[in-house]
Amino acid sequence: MGAGLSRGGPLRHLERRACHEQENTFWLATLHNLAARFDVDARATMEQTCVDRRRQWSKASNIRHNAAIRSGLYRVTHPRVWFGQSDVP
Repeated sequence: MGAGLSRGGPLRHLERRACHEQENTFWLATLHNLAARFDVDARATMEQTCVDRRRQWSKASNIRHNAAIRSGLYRVTHPRVWFGQSDVP
């Protein structure tokens, strides 16, 4: 069983690589707790399958469309935000 993260850009790829072990541990514990809730003594196992070995690094420039990055850059570069002033007059 995999976490089933959706496809995304390079940011999502790096996030997926960094967090996959924590997610796997979380889902194994969740399945164990679910089995215990129904009084089943079972141990979950996990098998990982690589669906696509290719990375679409040619699409890396699409990271500029990431809303979190754009919002962060806006907050850093616009002084009105620093002082709590609204953009609307």
